[in-house]
Amino acid sequence: MRIIKRLSPFLVAYYGIIQALHFVILTGAMVSFSRTGSLGFPAQPPPDGWSVQTQAFLITTGAIDASNVVLVLIFVYGYFRHRPWCWTFGTISLTVVMYSVVLFTSGTVAASAWTAHPVGYVSIAVAYIPIFLLLLLYPHMKTMALNVE
Repeated sequence: MRIIKRLSPFLVAYYGIIQALHFVILTGAMVSFSRTGSLGFPAQPPPDGWSVQTQAFLITTGAIDASNVVLVLIFVYGYFRHRPWCWTFGTISLTVVMYSVVLFTSGTVAASAWTAHPVGYVSIAVAYIPIFLLLLLYPHMKTMALNVE
């Protein structure tokens, strides 16, 4: 339990930082899409390009991700202020992130984008490893925090 207590603040801070960065990247991608009509980074296209349906899917996933950043930042703020309500925001935001990861990964793998751009997609996956660790430790973190307060 001691390791969880020490690791938790770093994982929560990382979660907030990576999601804030994700918001900036998504905003840039939407500006680029509105100007060029094509999706690029962070969703690098497969060799044949994105189909219209896949573009709609990726844009919708991006909009959900961007909206979720608000919940993430509320969770991070509450966590560092030791507010018991933060755990509700953490549970919701982590659930949304995991659904988004599954949707984004399944859609981009099915479209063969990972085969065309393995370094880009693996880099995104590696960046999310600490968030997966946060998800695994989250129930213990929550229990420890609520038992102390």
